[in-house]
Amino acid sequence: MITKEQIEFFLGGDNLENSCLTELEALANGTYSPEQFKKDVLSHWNGQKKWKNSQLKLVTHQVRSWQ
Repeated sequence: MITKEQIEFFLGGDNLENSCLTELEALANGTYSPEQFKKDVLSHWNGQKKWKNSQLKLVTHQVRSWQ
């Protein structure tokens, strides 16, 4: 299940209204399939989670080296 938070993250918060209209237009015209949209949202979300985890590991390693 895709959440509102995941969609907002995928579309970006800076110009959310314009991003929404662009994606809805593509979905309505069949140039972007709902299944591909779902895959793209999840891919973007999971990529960000991996990046955050790698940053957390880096910071944890740095803090331990300072002790």
